[in-house]
Amino acid sequence: MRRILILLLLLVIIVSCQSRAIVDSPQLDQLELGLSFPPIANENQRSFTTKQLDALDVQMIRFAVDWRNREPEKGEYYWEPFDERMVWVEENDLSVVLTVQSIGPEWACDPEMTNEISCVYTDLEAFEEFVHALLVRYPGQIEKIQFGNEWISGFWFVGDIDAFITANNILYDVTKKVSPETEVVLGGFATGTLHALAFCEGALDYIYLGDGTYSSDRSLCEMDEVQRGYDRLYGVAENAKFDLVDLHFYDNAEDWLVEYEVIQAYFTDDMKYIVTEFGGPHLGQEDYSDQYQAERLGLYIETLDAMGIEEAYYYKLVEGGSANQYHMKSGLFTNLYLFKRKKPSFAVFQAYSILE
Repeated sequence: MRRILILLLLLVIIVSCQSRAIVDSPQLDQLELGLSFPPIANENQRSFTTKQLDALDVQMIRFAVDWRNREPEKGEYYWEPFDERMVWVEENDLSVVLTVQSIGPEWACDPEMTNEISCVYTDLEAFEEFVHALLVRYPGQIEKIQFGNEWISGFWFVGDIDAFITANNILYDVTKKVSPETEVVLGGFATGTLHALAFCEGALDYIYLGDGTYSSDRSLCEMDEVQRGYDRLYGVAENAKFDLVDLHFYDNAEDWLVEYEVIQAYFTDDMKYIVTEFGGPHLGQEDYSDQYQAERLGLYIETLDAMGIEEAYYYKLVEGGSANQYHMKSGLFTNLYLFKRKKPSFAVFQAYSILE
């Protein structure tokens, strides 16, 4: 047992030394860092996350609320678990980006237009009442709010774009009436969407494929799936209501500026942007090591800052969970049963976050 403890101590010292060596005098012009979906489901998770937020000097987090869980029976709200999270938010003086998931309770969803994470609402009045109840219950505690996530995908939003715009605009109108100081964020553009758009616009010479390979075949842009994505983008840009556009950037930081410039052309010149997810590396395209992840993280942060992004949330604090299979190891901590190991990337993030 003593030998094991000594080996563990040596491992901690080695990792700590590696972490400190990765970042050399980091500097940021304007970027402020937060964390997307840190563990907060119960008291133990919140205690762990509080400790790490303090160590990182981070006050901004993003998490979600699920209407399906808050109103399982029509007119009967169940707020207790979410109340506990919001009390914790208030006690720790945290700034919140709240994602209202695009799923709903079974009684409010079209059974023919439902998957495990989204649905088309058949009771829009009930959704409006839910958003109203949510904002009234937590006055002044939600700085930013958004409906859904990565909605260009038919998986992330199973309905057509008109159904998404309708729900998004209900959220916007209720928010501006009940909590006008809360900014409404357009649900995030996936990193794959941003890359494909830049490729199809001719700004990039290659596109990532699902198997981790690349292609320069422009005929891919004529696929029905891509054209449906364009239709959704045009529809939202012209008809949805929002204050900020949410972008998700992963992996290929060398292309982010180009992707950012391409998406900006679809919105007004004065539009504001937020990044509620960034991270990497991609397990299907890059050879992972903890050291490599830490080195890339510094590049991610400096790239976002150079792009002029003012607010970005790293995904995520602890690896695994609901992360995309290619980003299962993007966390700043490993997650081995009850044991969480701080990775070198934690020190890199900390070196930048304490500058704010």
